[in-house]
Amino acid sequence: MVSAARFLVIILFVLAYSHASLASGIPVSEWSDQERQWVTEARALYQKQGLTFTDVQAGVAISEMRAKAAPKRGIPLSEWTDQEKSAIAFLRTQYERAGTPLTSEQEQIAIENMRKRMAQQRSNMSMIQGMLAAKAAADSGAPAQAERPVAGAITEEHMGNVLAQFPEKTTSLEIRSRRDGFDVNGQPFIDPEGRINRYAFNVLTGNATYVAQAGPQYVIKTTRLGTAVDPVRIATATRNSSGAWEVTSVTGKRLVGDSLFPVPNGLLVTREAAAFYYQPGKGIRNIAPPAGYRIARIQRGDVGSTGYVLLEKEGAEGDPRSAEGIANTVKDFGRIFGLTTKEDYALMHVDTGKLHSLNIQVDGKMVTQMQNCRRRNALVNECTDAVSYESLYRTDGGPNMSHYFWKVYWMDTPQGPIAITMENGFKDIFILDLKTGKKVVAFNRPLGIQSYLVDQHGDGRVAIKAHWMFQTHELADAVAHLNQTGGGGQAISEATAD
Repeated sequence: MVSAARFLVIILFVLAYSHASLASGIPVSEWSDQERQWVTEARALYQKQGLTFTDVQAGVAISEMRAKAAPKRGIPLSEWTDQEKSAIAFLRTQYERAGTPLTSEQEQIAIENMRKRMAQQRSNMSMIQGMLAAKAAADSGAPAQAERPVAGAITEEHMGNVLAQFPEKTTSLEIRSRRDGFDVNGQPFIDPEGRINRYAFNVLTGNATYVAQAGPQYVIKTTRLGTAVDPVRIATATRNSSGAWEVTSVTGKRLVGDSLFPVPNGLLVTREAAAFYYQPGKGIRNIAPPAGYRIARIQRGDVGSTGYVLLEKEGAEGDPRSAEGIANTVKDFGRIFGLTTKEDYALMHVDTGKLHSLNIQVDGKMVTQMQNCRRRNALVNECTDAVSYESLYRTDGGPNMSHYFWKVYWMDTPQGPIAITMENGFKDIFILDLKTGKKVVAFNRPLGIQSYLVDQHGDGRVAIKAHWMFQTHELADAVAHLNQTGGGGQAISEATAD
């Protein structure tokens, strides 16, 4: 049993220490049984002295006792540097002048907070210096390598920890394009830093990455749709005088290439002989095509989730003035109607190197525009020159459906990755299981399919809509059709759909 005199000393000390903060006491309802017993005994001692000991006073006393029993915070005096001691001496003087002297615990906590703030400032300054150094190197024309960390940038481990805090999506996702950004379940998704001009997403996980143009610079952010999480910047990018992309991640990685694509969980930078897939928190994966192939300049599919990248055969175009080029031109009509085979493209798994060849010809990339024309009569123009160039669109503004961009889609599904392709010219649309290699016909029309669209719903279901003869023909579930159909099974065709 503690003596009455000792109890009185403890109580008087606690009250003297905390008289200015009565409002911060612990309410009666939150006292423990041991604390209630303590208050009973203390109140009896007070009454013997002719004093009262209220519940408010008791609550403050309990609050202070709990604080004293809690683990100590702050940096102990023995670990202070000379500079920190000087800082505290100055701070102590200022507080004493204000009539509120610092306690030793407050001084130790102040040193701890000071060290944290200085560490954060050093980190921010190092990142800024790294960015400036990267820009200076780019402006000077110094060669850039695929993976060269900027000194002082935050680590991949830290970035991985940040992204690991993203909550799981809680709703099904329906994504639709809009002029600036995209719509998520009917609600616009835009960025205050700039116009979103390209993006990629995975409806199964909610992972999404987008590129927003902020003046001459582009910011690249990742987020998880279907949650309330704020987007996190993972990189910035600029285009140099030659048109190449120069990308710097917030972790200091540098990537340089001809094309930049967001993927749901990172970004992809490509050039003909290589591609570089950066995933924040994990770093850069180098992708090299096999002999005889190069990386296709445009990647429309989900490289990050499926693991597949599109390749183009080297030398497939040839010289249009050569005998081979003339032969290719003659064969174009045959390829349009699926009479000849020319597998100029393939999907390659970046880990295993597995290839899925596609009967899509490279020649369709080019659009020809006549120049130096003069009118001969009401029906005929005579032109002396023609210029051919790669384009996703025809000269009349419509999509150039011969371009591989419109002919290859690949995405993740609950069953695994699949590809939707238009092959044999415009004759067939296939569904390809990239995991097993099974390939079935979704649509077939010997006279050619005018165009088609692929749409993935929030549950992962993939629908295909093909257009010909002013009608739309829909396959509501590509994966179900893949599972139910044999390699030579029945497809939606002109005979059954027209």
